[in-house]
Amino acid sequence: MSETTSRTRRRALPAPDVLNTRFVEGAGVVQPEPAPPNPPQPFGDLAAASVEELFEAADMVGDGDASSVRSKRRQSVSAITQYLSAFPGGTWQERWTASELDDAEDPIPFSQVRRRWVETGSIVQGVTLMTTFRAIHPSLRALRANMLPNFAEVFLTGQGTADIDAALRAIESSPYSGLSRRRARHDLAAALVTQKIAMSDLTPSALLHYAWEWRRICTTIGNGEVSFGARVLWEILCETGHFPPTTPNTLRRALNGNPHDLAALISRYELRNKAVERLLVDYMRIRVADGLDFSSASALARTLARNFWQTIESVNPDQNDLRLSPETYRAWLERISVKADGQPRIDTDNIQLAVRAFYLDLSAWATAEPERWGMWAAPFRFGPAPPAATPSGSAAGRKVSPTASASCSRCCPVWCSTSTMNWLPPVGYWPPLRRHSPASSSPARKSPTAGCGPSTTATGPAGTAPHRCAHSACPTRRSPTPNSPRTPHSGPGPSSIPCG
Repeated sequence: MSETTSRTRRRALPAPDVLNTRFVEGAGVVQPEPAPPNPPQPFGDLAAASVEELFEAADMVGDGDASSVRSKRRQSVSAITQYLSAFPGGTWQERWTASELDDAEDPIPFSQVRRRWVETGSIVQGVTLMTTFRAIHPSLRALRANMLPNFAEVFLTGQGTADIDAALRAIESSPYSGLSRRRARHDLAAALVTQKIAMSDLTPSALLHYAWEWRRICTTIGNGEVSFGARVLWEILCETGHFPPTTPNTLRRALNGNPHDLAALISRYELRNKAVERLLVDYMRIRVADGLDFSSASALARTLARNFWQTIESVNPDQNDLRLSPETYRAWLERISVKADGQPRIDTDNIQLAVRAFYLDLSAWATAEPERWGMWAAPFRFGPAPPAATPSGSAAGRKVSPTASASCSRCCPVWCSTSTMNWLPPVGYWPPLRRHSPASSSPARKSPTAGCGPSTTATGPAGTAPHRCAHSACPTRRSPTPNSPRTPHSGPGPSSIPCG
């Protein structure tokens, strides 16, 4: 719809399917808690498998690859198994925990082991393959301290489950940047590996625990990052329905521990008129679905519930709809001009703009859904406070020229009679216009057509034709007949100058 003013715009009703996509009402509180270990076995039980069995699993990872690629995978598995065989333990995970690669305090980088290990193959690729086999489960500290190329892609693809494939498609089709999508894939793989769980066991509590561990480890290793992990992954899993509907739809809201309820933003002001309270809740729900963030929604709820309607109820307890009388409106303006501590309020313009937008939205929505919003549609024909009572320099404090106002009323009667957003002064508000003549006692500011008329016989210099007034409203201005030629001007001055 068209713009109404430079600061107030009509808003169209959003689609019903997006009304409950943000600030889920009744959202539960999520507590960080690791999931119980339940490692799946996509390649069988390889916890204490022989090297030959691990070679067979390596060939299954890239089924159809060239023989040279499969040979490099075998060499990488041989390199990591030979290195881990030097440590005590009955399983590969026990040997991994006993090694210096996953030290609880200061794990050594895999690159140092690669430089000291004089064998073919890659220790880094060997760790990735052993993790894909679920034969070892590196800690989050070890994953954060090392760079594992293609770790997330190899691990997630190797699991071969439908829920992981669905999550990968959702990540790929999300509107986030390429870097954010790569981080989401890495967070998904790291959360499954470090907690030794399958995709079906990844709950909001488990992912929130991973986010806290990410922040704790990033702070201790001193890489400059202090943010939480899995922020993008959390939102994607909420959108795809992997998490329950009552889950806060962003990681930040889950970290706060107090999910935001739109009804609570309005009900905390304890309005007496419950019908208006429900109206404000419905209005806030649509505004939030239209893209309003929580801080802006909280400020708008405070403006409409406390500064507007709660104040209306205090000045007029019998008010039960949005049709305010001029007396109630003036009393409300006087009340909001002073804050609760007695200090003058300087942002009354913002409050009035929010209320005007509220009225305008209800009027526009009543056209689309009259059965829902029609009973609340009401005109808002009241203007700002008088100029003397408004701060200088504000939009409400700027004076309007009486001539411009009267001219607009004469020239645009249709617009003036149908406008609902502009205040029109009552009859007699401005003094009547007076026409000044050259003989007026106050010639400081003459009317543009002062002195114009049929009696004007001013002529130009000698030998020139009488001039014609340039004003379109002057009676001396004549339009030439269609067949009469124009008399060329021969004098030194202009042939058409204003009278007076």
